Parts: sequence; structure tokens; C-alpha cells
Amino acid sequence: MREIELDVRGKPAPEPLILAMEAVDSLGENDILRLVVHREPHMLFAELSEKRVPWKIAERGNPDWVIRIGKGLLLE
Repeated sequence: MREIELDVRGKPAPEPLILAMEAVDSLGENDILRLVVHREPHMLFAELSEKRVPWKIAERGNPDWVIRIGKGLLLE
């Protein structure tokens, strides 16, 4: 299992969503994506739920959001 960080703070919409979903699609079976974003990613949550990809909020807007994404979360 590996954890990959993607920092999309300050990027204009929809670039953070696009980059995050590209990274999610490239994850290995047990990998985790650690996404750092400057605002709550509502559309990302919807996309991940639709694709049944596990995710959890690690940090909630202080000031940035950190979201951990991937099947590796199920192994923790």
C-alpha cells in the first residue's frame, strides 16, 4: 500500500475535480490518494460515491481540506 499526495489548492474549477478523478483512476488496488484542496469538494464526493470509491475527510477546512481516497482505506 502506498499513499500519494495531490495538492490542488488554488487551482480554478473544474481542474481540482478533473485532477483528483484522474489520480483516483490511476490508484493501485490498495493505494490511497491524499487530496489537499482549498474548499469542500462537494462534486468530488458525489463522483466518488457514484463510483463506490471509499473516502474520508481527514481535515475539515482549517483552512484547507484533506480528503483520503481509495480502497486502501478499507485495510486500515
